[in-house]
Amino acid sequence: MPFLNKPIIGTILVTGCGGDIAESILKILKKENVASKIIGTDIYENHAGKYLFDHFFKIVPASDKNYFDTLGKIICDNNVDILIPTSEAEIKKFCEASLLENFHGARLLMTNRQTINIGLDKYAVYQFLKKNGLPYAWTKLVSEGLPKEIPCILKRRFGQGSKGLTIVNNVKLAQYYYETRPKDIWQELLEPAQEEYTCGVYKCRNGEIRSIIIKRQLAGGLTKSGEVVQDNTIKELINKVVRSLNVRFMSNIQLRVTDKGPVIFDINPRFSSTVFFRHLLGFQDLLWSIMEIQDMDIPNYRPTRPGIKFYRLSKEFIVTN
Repeated sequence: MPFLNKPIIGTILVTGCGGDIAESILKILKKENVASKIIGTDIYENHAGKYLFDHFFKIVPASDKNYFDTLGKIICDNNVDILIPTSEAEIKKFCEASLLENFHGARLLMTNRQTINIGLDKYAVYQFLKKNGLPYAWTKLVSEGLPKEIPCILKRRFGQGSKGLTIVNNVKLAQYYYETRPKDIWQELLEPAQEEYTCGVYKCRNGEIRSIIIKRQLAGGLTKSGEVVQDNTIKELINKVVRSLNVRFMSNIQLRVTDKGPVIFDINPRFSSTVFFRHLLGFQDLLWSIMEIQDMDIPNYRPTRPGIKFYRLSKEFIVTN
């Protein structure tokens, strides 16, 4: 049974609809009967999202000077009520233009400026954690010289996902990347790898902080399975981050538990690719944010019982002309 008896929104537009985050958001919107119509946009069209959404529009990249005009026309022509950007390039674009709440009459479902500015820059995440006395992984700009210690990891300073992440285990390799990837960052290799956690956090309008902590297993950069855990040390840490950033609505914090305790290495200022998993587990941050943006009261949150596991499988789509 859907959570809502009838749709509370006329039209929702989800950007980046060819990606896994948008697909997960779509599944929630349809499962819970949230909107009468769901539109998807993407810079590519050879993907399943083109057929899964009620309507699809190919759009120019966020870096294009006509991006706002193109998206604005789609919003106006289709009477869009809520806009959900899912790509970091688009989130950054809106933030830089100081468009955080409304765009052409559509309500923007985004977190606050500080969380976006810090979360989109992995070096800024390190600086924020260090400044606020929170556990951090040492991080250094590649342009400033060789890494502090080896082994370490090399990853992109900007951009979502683990694309470009490499373990550097010798000086020769470090020297090569110092010469070829000066815009990236060196970062401490946090061990053990099997102690990685993804933490969904949501700050309600009344100040209540809701969270879910999942110990996860990765495959190809995506969470393939996970287990809900209860860890008061992690919960206290992520709550401190939420309060320090004054997070609006949702955020996703990634960390590893080392011999020094939990250490954060990423803060994502957007919905996570695990948003559908978490929704099924009772952590319904997408639904809560849509309801609160509509000035509706949200249901109480009953934290998921520790020990519950989930698994991600692939799904095929056949399209006939």
